[in-house]
Amino acid sequence: MKHREIRAAVLSALKENISERVSWFDGRPVFIDE
Repeated sequence: MKHREIRAAVLSALKENISERVSWFDGRPVFIDE
């Protein structure tokens, strides 16, 4: 299993079990343009 597949599996499991509105972050660097 590759790292991106592991991240996707973890995020999927979290999204199924957390119903509150949250911002999901997969651990990779990202830039937010405000």
